[in-house]
Amino acid sequence: MTIIEFYDKADINNIVGALVYKPHKVILIGDCNRDMNQSVEDYRRLLSKKGINTVIDPVKVETQNLHRIYDALVKIVEENEDCVFDLAGGDDLFLVAVGMIAQQYKDKVQLHRIDARKNTVTDCDAGLNTTEEIPLSLSVEELVSVYGGRVIYTEDLDDGTYKWDFNEGFIRDIEKMWDIFKDDPRGWNTQMNALDGMSGKYYGDEDLYIEANKEEAKAYLKTKDVKFVFFNRMFRRLASAGIIRGYNPGFDSGVFSFSFKNEQVKRCLTKAGQLLELYATYVARELFRDGEAFFDDVATGVYIDWDGKLSSEDEADVHNEIDIILMKGLVPVFISCKSGVVKVDELYKLSSVADRFGGPYVKKVLLSASLDDDKRNGPVVRARAKQMGIRIIDDVDNMSVSYFRKQLCMLWDN
Repeated sequence: MTIIEFYDKADINNIVGALVYKPHKVILIGDCNRDMNQSVEDYRRLLSKKGINTVIDPVKVETQNLHRIYDALVKIVEENEDCVFDLAGGDDLFLVAVGMIAQQYKDKVQLHRIDARKNTVTDCDAGLNTTEEIPLSLSVEELVSVYGGRVIYTEDLDDGTYKWDFNEGFIRDIEKMWDIFKDDPRGWNTQMNALDGMSGKYYGDEDLYIEANKEEAKAYLKTKDVKFVFFNRMFRRLASAGIIRGYNPGFDSGVFSFSFKNEQVKRCLTKAGQLLELYATYVARELFRDGEAFFDDVATGVYIDWDGKLSSEDEADVHNEIDIILMKGLVPVFISCKSGVVKVDELYKLSSVADRFGGPYVKKVLLSASLDDDKRNGPVVRARAKQMGIRIIDDVDNMSVSYFRKQLCMLWDN
């Protein structure tokens, strides 16, 4: 089989035929500019990693000349067997040319429309227009690679994507921390910011034990423009839940100390906003329908390098981190999690990365706790998000798990 695709800036449409049919060849028709040639290389790498031995053959045509397009298609049809035209991409002139080819070569070509958003294929031959579903999905890594990027992990870069282990014990820890968090999200963030600011002086990257004189820590954090707080009730609840161990509030000595339960818990307690990301990730991972996982892939703290090549420390490198990416079929959901003050700039960051690596079917979501507590900024954020097509799921801290699951499922209603 030979599938003919018309190069589309919506990259997923260019490669979906190869993913569906695993044909001998995909002929990609376009102007063969720099972007298209780079896309071809990206597609080849993806197919190779998925074990699909499809040849991708780019063909250059004058995209605004109907006769040149028609001549190119005639040559393709006469030189290849079992030609299937995918009608999902391309400009109007391409589709006009395909109509002319379909009349001339009725018994030699097929016309299909592959809908990457709905995971369906429509057979457009002979006016039948029969549609069938296709079981097709991409991982987060594969999606990013389609658009020329690469997911970077901590093995290659300290700030890269951390591979969390969502074992049963850690899930229970997330639930326990969430019960404490939702009583005072802003207080939680302030405390975690203070613990984060103590890194390097009162505990190291490899340490689970922290010990600090409160007055000294307060003075130290002031030099870093970080507010020092010490919420004894919060620490006592964490200790009671087994999240921290050996807790000493230091009321007499002025020196407090405790040990984080493990490395993953430490990461949750030394970064404001981390817990919201992990809670949402956990709920998404545990979401099932009809006995099957609702999402095909769930990733958190996704560090995306835009050109897929790590630069040296002396070179500028374009990258972004997305809090959560969900995959359902070929449709991604890019989520920004904010448990504190939300700045309008965050919406632009989310939209920019989602549009670049999510393609035309991407869904953009702002997940927040207590957005409307900010009486002045909250309405501005809501208005701007609506303009930018970003859906807001707010007050997650006040939702039951079952209701939050419904909110995630409802992302596919529109």
